[in-house]
Amino acid sequence: NVAVVVSVLTLTSISIERWFAICQPLTFQQTKKRVIICVVAIWVIANLASIPRLFMMQEFHDNLFPPNVTVLLTTCAPRDESEARKYEIFLVVAFFAVPIAIMGYNYTAIAVCLWSSSSSTKQLTGGDQQAIVSQLMARRRTAKMLVVVVIVFFLCFLPNYIWNILRHSTNVNLESINESVPAITLITQLLVYTNSCTNPIIYNFMSGKFRKEFRSACACCLRCLKQKKPLHSQIHEMEPLSTKRELFSSVMT
Repeated sequence: NVAVVVSVLTLTSISIERWFAICQPLTFQQTKKRVIICVVAIWVIANLASIPRLFMMQEFHDNLFPPNVTVLLTTCAPRDESEARKYEIFLVVAFFAVPIAIMGYNYTAIAVCLWSSSSSTKQLTGGDQQAIVSQLMARRRTAKMLVVVVIVFFLCFLPNYIWNILRHSTNVNLESINESVPAITLITQLLVYTNSCTNPIIYNFMSGKFRKEFRSACACCLRCLKQKKPLHSQIHEMEPLSTKRELFSSVMT
C-alpha cells in the first residue's frame, strides 16, 4: 500500500510542478531543497496512510489445513468489515478521487495555456519566433505524455479500488461463493503494479529526451564494462617481481 500511495502522490506532485512551471513561470522556482522536502513528505504521508492496516488486519487459520499442520503462509483478513470498508473509501477519496481532480485541473490549465500562447508567437519574427515555437512544441509533447500517464493511472487503479469496496461491502464470504473471486482480486492488484511498469514504456515512445538519456546511460554502462580488465590480467599484474625475473631467466636459458 505504501508503494501505491507513493506513486499516486508522485504523479500529483509532478502535475503541480508542471502547472507552476508552465502557467506561472515567473513565480515558480524549482530548487533542490524543495524537491527533497517534496520527496520526504510523499514518503511520510504514504507510511502514515498505511498504518491503519496494521491494526485492522488479523491472521486467521485456513480451513484447508488441519490445526496441527504448520503452513508457511500467513493469511490476513479485516477484524471488522465495516471499518475496512470505511478505510477503503478513505483511500479512494484521498488517494484516487482528489489526485485525479487535481491532475485533471492542472493538465487542463496547462493545455489551455500552451494552446493560447501559440497565437501570441505569430507576432514575433525571425529567430525569436522559431525558438519560442520550438519551446512550446516541446512543452506540448511533455503535456501530452503526462496526460497519457494519468489516463493509464486512472485505468489501472480504478478497478482495484472499486473491487476492494465491493468485497468489504458485503458480509458474505465471496471466496466461498465463487472460485473466480480470488482471481479477480489478483488481477486488480496486478493492474496497480502494471501502472508502474507501463510508465517507462510511455516515456520511451513519447519523450525524445528520455530515449536520449536512456541510450546515454546504456552506453555509459557498456563503457564501464569494457574498461574492466579480465581477471587473469589482474592476477598477472599482481605477481611478485621475483616470479617474473625467474620466468625471464628460464626463457633466456
